[in-house]
Amino acid sequence: MSKQNFWSSVLTPKDVGSGVPSAIKSAARALRVLEFFAEIRRGARANEIAERLEMPQSSTSVLLASLVKLNYLDFDYTTHTYQPTLRVAMLGAWLDTGPFRDGSMLQMLERVADETSGLVSLSQGNDIYVRYLHVIQSHNQALHLSLALRRYIVWSSAGISLLVGRSETEIKKLVAITRAQDDPLVDQIKFEEVLKMVREAEQQGYFFSRGMVTEGMGTISMRLPASLTSSQGPLVFGIGGRLEVLERSEKTIVEQMRGELDKLERDRRRFQQG
Repeated sequence: MSKQNFWSSVLTPKDVGSGVPSAIKSAARALRVLEFFAEIRRGARANEIAERLEMPQSSTSVLLASLVKLNYLDFDYTTHTYQPTLRVAMLGAWLDTGPFRDGSMLQMLERVADETSGLVSLSQGNDIYVRYLHVIQSHNQALHLSLALRRYIVWSSAGISLLVGRSETEIKKLVAITRAQDDPLVDQIKFEEVLKMVREAEQQGYFFSRGMVTEGMGTISMRLPASLTSSQGPLVFGIGGRLEVLERSEKTIVEQMRGELDKLERDRRRFQQG
């Protein structure tokens, strides 16, 4: 299957909120190129990158050449493809000494993705939004989730999990700010409904969204224990996919998620005890 036919057959959800200010567009484009490689996990030609990121071909070629000169990308003259260098991988290695730095967190996410065939993600709150830190695409390729996508924290599976423990006043303020956005989606967001979902997530220890953002799709999200996130703030682990598949396997998926997080905590304690 050609790259063009592949992308036309995959569901790609849209971003929410306002666009990137023009003053930082060039910086945003450079970062999106690196994020794109994290999403597809292979080399890519300039025309594919330009098409998927909706960038002019000429600007894309100049940007890619600059990233090669800065040693953030390699260029293969045989296949005419670009790929990130190890310099990219090392940029954030100093940030954490726990399950992120030793690779056990990412190994766990990979393992869950292999065993469930779902779309696995790690997310973090950012103002009124949820941002994806890491995404492993679904094996059945039903859905492709871009790292650049934002979701409203009051209207997404990961966001509801992040709101657990927040006061009603804080949640009401976030709903009000979100409803003030120039986005038709926000009209359906009501404080009472958001609060009900947060209480449900608090009681269950996870949240299952059903068609909340993308029709026919769902996500089961679970907040990571604070002991695993170090100084990075609250993080959420999610498994997404077709709604009927998740509903059929909800209990099994939740048990697996809890088991994986428990194992990471046990390994963390064992390491600290020497």
